[in-house]
Amino acid sequence: MIQSSVPVQRTPPAVKRKLCALMFLQYFVQGAYLTIVADYLVSALGFSEEQKGSFIAAISVGPILAPLLVGQLVDRWFATDRVLAVFHFIAGLLMLALYKQTQFGPVVALGTLYSVVYVPTTMLTNSLTFHHLRDGNREFPLVRVWGTIGFIVPAWLIEFYFLRGLQGAELDQARSIVFAVSGVGGIITSLFCFLLPYTPPSGEASGKFAPGVVFSLLKRREFAVLFGVSFFIAMAHQYYFNFNATLVKQVLTRGNHADWTARFMTISQIMEIGAMALLAPAVARLGFKRVMLIGASCYALRCVLLAGAATWDLSIVAAYVVAGIGQALHGFCFGFFLAAAFMYLDQASPPDVKGSMQTVYGVLVVGLGMVLGGVWGGWMGTRFTTGGGATTVYEWSPIWLWCAVLAAVCTLVLALAFPKSQSNQN
Repeated sequence: MIQSSVPVQRTPPAVKRKLCALMFLQYFVQGAYLTIVADYLVSALGFSEEQKGSFIAAISVGPILAPLLVGQLVDRWFATDRVLAVFHFIAGLLMLALYKQTQFGPVVALGTLYSVVYVPTTMLTNSLTFHHLRDGNREFPLVRVWGTIGFIVPAWLIEFYFLRGLQGAELDQARSIVFAVSGVGGIITSLFCFLLPYTPPSGEASGKFAPGVVFSLLKRREFAVLFGVSFFIAMAHQYYFNFNATLVKQVLTRGNHADWTARFMTISQIMEIGAMALLAPAVARLGFKRVMLIGASCYALRCVLLAGAATWDLSIVAAYVVAGIGQALHGFCFGFFLAAAFMYLDQASPPDVKGSMQTVYGVLVVGLGMVLGGVWGGWMGTRFTTGGGATTVYEWSPIWLWCAVLAAVCTLVLALAFPKSQSNQN
């Protein structure tokens, strides 16, 4: 590895504080609803497993074509901070509209529209952050960790203030508040975007259609392998949200702690803080390939432990511990695979298509993978459940172990096909 003798420049503190606040708000609006929405749809609204899977797919399906528009917008035409402001405002209004909806059609339609405008903001936030950081590899994890904190906060706020002491059907129905909290958060985020550093289109633009340049880069082995593996890892990532809240609630119900479901699930984000803090030194010491292998393998091990928490002959305390370790591993899944992949792509992409690279990867690859993860989860839920609504009975072993197999295959492909020389770039 070549070491540079040029002194490392640091991002001005005022800029870094704004980027940290952006990350906090970006993931606050998602953390409000994402952890618990799948269980809410079944337990409170009476959706079938197939309908639940359709919604989980819907919150990713809208942006499949977004890279063709959003990448071009921010790499060629408009400032990224202004695009973020508009998209977050619309997303906030759509979440407020979801707050009172109970019918399948309107819920899925609004979820799809929401995904069109929210999901691209995740990649645009990454792109804007990398644009203003002087040393992305070292500084990005410390900025991105505020997104993890933002994801944690609403679960504690909502369950401690709005849902405290509720149980059973009353608790299930009251969880609709997550949409209102997310909507208000989205509008606040939109207003904050006007305080961000101005981020104009790249001055190095070649005039070529930016996403087209990204697709041409897929001829390179490292990009092709990373995109392919990420697609299936994204399926496993979204599949988790189909079932995790229900499994955790079932485990916690044994100890009469169902109202702690969302807070218990924040173990994953708390551990993600540690993963993000370790990410930069891990990449420097191990290289991108080994770091992403650790992240991919955590996806497989997590699924095995979640199956065990529900099906092994464990005491209440032991079941809590096993389920908690499963949540903790999810933090390393994100930090050591998806966050590391975003860092790698920013480093390896040509300067004038970095925004499009982040958007194409994040929306077309990860987003489409998540769509199919939601659909797959709906199908598996239909295949391995009996009953319906709040009385649904789940066969947890096949539900989780099939996902573990997918993640294990992804880990093997990454180990064999991703070039080691590329993983050690810095």
